[in-house]
Amino acid sequence: MLTAAVVAIFYLATTSGHLPVIEDLSDKTEHILAFYVLGLLVDFSWPATGFRAPKTLSLFGYGLAIEIVQYFLPHRTFSLFDLGADGIGLFLYALSVPVIKNIYPLSERFKASGTSGEHKLGRST
Repeated sequence: MLTAAVVAIFYLATTSGHLPVIEDLSDKTEHILAFYVLGLLVDFSWPATGFRAPKTLSLFGYGLAIEIVQYFLPHRTFSLFDLGADGIGLFLYALSVPVIKNIYPLSERFKASGTSGEHKLGRST
């Protein structure tokens, strides 16, 4: 799922085509939603490590890479506001982790990995 999401988001971020369903959302909402989902998928892919700086910085770097690619595309532009929206999506995911960890069946993923429940944005303690 994670690989499919990364590929799909990259395609949508670089294509010149128009998708009516996606165009109904605002651009910043799309960024926030995409990076929230990426945060969830990355965290579920490696639940034992918590949602800390390595995961967050990797995803933020992915967002920066997309913006750099868009700079070179004639139909796209580089935007720091888009990058900020990516960061907001990651931040919102980090805030929602305590809730997600208490929702069955999502909570089962963390229990199966043996995590202690410590999911913090930033460095580990």
